[in-house]
Amino acid sequence: MTENRGAFSDLLFGSRKRATTGPHEFDKLCANRGVEYCLTPSMRPKTNGVLERFNGLVEDSLQSDSFYRGEDLKQTNLRYVTLYN
Repeated sequence: MTENRGAFSDLLFGSRKRATTGPHEFDKLCANRGVEYCLTPSMRPKTNGVLERFNGLVEDSLQSDSFYRGEDLKQTNLRYVTLYN
């Protein structure tokens, strides 16, 4: 889940359409990796706050830990997703 910002979406701010568009670079990146994502609903600061907090926890983990293999990073991310869900 991402915000409706230029880095993640080519939809205009305030647009009523909330689905991803497909042609944006982030859409392509997610599709190539088999990742499904959606945009946060407009006018819902609580949703955005939860998203920002989760992303902050992941960022803190990535900055504080040393990963020697890609598998270590993957397992750490999976643990955070499991805890979050």
